[in-house]
Amino acid sequence: MAEARRRAVYEAEGRVVACRRRLTELEESMCAEGDRMKATAQELDSLERVRRASVALNVWQPQVVHGRQKQLVQQCTVPVDSRLSALHMELKVCKQQIATYKNAYNKEKLKLNEYEEALRRAKYHPMQNSSHTSPPGNEPQAKRKRLK
Repeated sequence: MAEARRRAVYEAEGRVVACRRRLTELEESMCAEGDRMKATAQELDSLERVRRASVALNVWQPQVVHGRQKQLVQQCTVPVDSRLSALHMELKVCKQQIATYKNAYNKEKLKLNEYEEALRRAKYHPMQNSSHTSPPGNEPQAKRKRLK
């Protein structure tokens, strides 16, 4: 009987540890996806600047401004419009992936709570717990003895 109880406690502890490990993996995945989304947003911002510069080349401007905008446009080797649409799609995928990770994280959190509760129930033993607590009637008698 004690062996089966001990085995049940070990299994419950194993489930809790595995669940916590999965939670940390999900947190790391969310952070990585967030970093990827930030990098995509920065690239999108710089590409938008290049697009504005290419449009501004068609308008008369002072030579200094025109030269800088021409330099920006020449540095970009990929067609701006196709790259913009690709980055928008990547941004949407990142947002969707983060939402998926958050959903999985919340579900895993609920599982962890269930597993921890199961572990508490498996560890609970009424005979062991009652020996640690003293009956409530002993405390007032101890006070009376000290007062006399």
